[in-house]
Amino acid sequence: MILEFVVIQIKHMDLTAPVYYNDKDIKIRESGITLKNYFFPIATSKRIPFSEIKDVKLIDQKVGRIWGTDEHEYWFPLDSKRIKRDSFIAIDNGHSMKPAFTCTDNMKAF
Repeated sequence: MILEFVVIQIKHMDLTAPVYYNDKDIKIRESGITLKNYFFPIATSKRIPFSEIKDVKLIDQKVGRIWGTDEHEYWFPLDSKRIKRDSFIAIDNGHSMKPAFTCTDNMKAF
């Protein structure tokens, strides 16, 4: 029997920092953003320290996937309500596949 282990790099974020926004999909702290249910298929979180973020954009466009990539530019965490939302937030962290998300209140999170 062969066992495979998934190693996830823990990003350096102060998890005791004040929380500015929190819903079922994301948590924004003073030290960075946590995207919940990010990694497929195990639905673990991705932490992005603000020091790694180059730009953040609010994009007025619907997304047709509830998890993964639609256009090979953005990766979305699991969100079954995404297809009903009119916009999403994209994070430029210098990689070709940019993390992106929708949340309960995009304007408040942005």
